[in-house]
Amino acid sequence: MDEWLEKNTAIKRSTARALIQTYDAIVKSGVKWDKVKQIGWTKLRAVAGVLDAGNADHLIEVASNHTKAEIIRLVQDHLAGSAGQKPSSSTATQVKTFKFRDDQIKTVQAAIDRAKEVAGAEHDTAALEIICRHYLEGGIEMTLAAAVANHIRGLNENAVQRFHRLVNAFKN
Repeated sequence: MDEWLEKNTAIKRSTARALIQTYDAIVKSGVKWDKVKQIGWTKLRAVAGVLDAGNADHLIEVASNHTKAEIIRLVQDHLAGSAGQKPSSSTATQVKTFKFRDDQIKTVQAAIDRAKEVAGAEHDTAALEIICRHYLEGGIEMTLAAAVANHIRGLNENAVQRFHRLVNAFKN
């Protein structure tokens, strides 16, 4: 997919992946595009991971009346609350050590950085918890990027151009 993006678009890899993840989350939520299309890209990206048919109206209203930073904080609070935990300075901590190969640490750190950005988490540990919770809840599709890349490779030229227009429209 990265190669196709570089050759055929001016979209950065990280932007394309964020668009795909946001699109996938919206589709999975069951909320129709017409309902969320008025929300700006960055705000939609902030709520997409927690969006579902039951909370769509509330989240759309929140996104319409708050800044991106406020939305990220509200989503982070929602995620912490749904795990039944509210981090505090008095919470006991434990140390867990992992050993990574050189090629693995880059991937793990990139995932943690991305989770911090999307959820507004300040610390790596909070971001890792969010990643794990989403994985356990089935919210992360581990092969999404590969599936999208394979799908794009199989498209004819007209379909590739339509995909490109949709991604650019969604980006704006």
